[in-house]
Amino acid sequence: MRTSTTLVATLLLGAACSPGSRTGGPPSATPSEPGSQVVASPSTVVPASVGPPVRACETHVVGELGSGWRGSSTTIGPAAFVDLQTYADAPDRMFRSRGERHPTLKVLLVVQGGPAVTISVRDPDRARLFYDPRAWGPRDLAPLDRGDPTMTFEPCDFIRTTQFNGALLATGRTCVTIEVTVEGGDTERAEVPIGLERCASSSGSS
Repeated sequence: MRTSTTLVATLLLGAACSPGSRTGGPPSATPSEPGSQVVASPSTVVPASVGPPVRACETHVVGELGSGWRGSSTTIGPAAFVDLQTYADAPDRMFRSRGERHPTLKVLLVVQGGPAVTISVRDPDRARLFYDPRAWGPRDLAPLDRGDPTMTFEPCDFIRTTQFNGALLATGRTCVTIEVTVEGGDTERAEVPIGLERCASSSGSS
């Protein structure tokens, strides 16, 4: 029985913005995902006990991905970070920190249908997951400890792929190791560039 925090959401209508015009944090009505969106915002949160936060099916968003979305995605097992590769061409200002506050880089997460997946950033001093709506704010900068090193995502069983809006909270252009573990199954690992064309010692697929 899962004892992690489950995020239960209401759905609000949102619009999209391109990689070159990402502004504001994930909770605004302008997520970076391609196509018009239905964006989840938290209404009820079950108190946490142990384990990572959980994004349940009820918190997913809906949007048109387009035919070429996989080509610009970084895919690890059943999880894909859509358009993450486009940040390699983003201006330096998008990666500037202010003191202890760091940029939140909006990245739509798409999870294939099936068991829940747990995603872990193995270098939490450089980047973290920023997919818990309770951590979001009106600005595109946040302290690193507002992000999560590990989160669980539960795909919906009535659609082939489930979309979750959010961001990667990063201290700048960097590379991190990300692990994706399928519940009751295998773990896949990849070295993932954030704001870079590639990692110097890349060992995973993207």
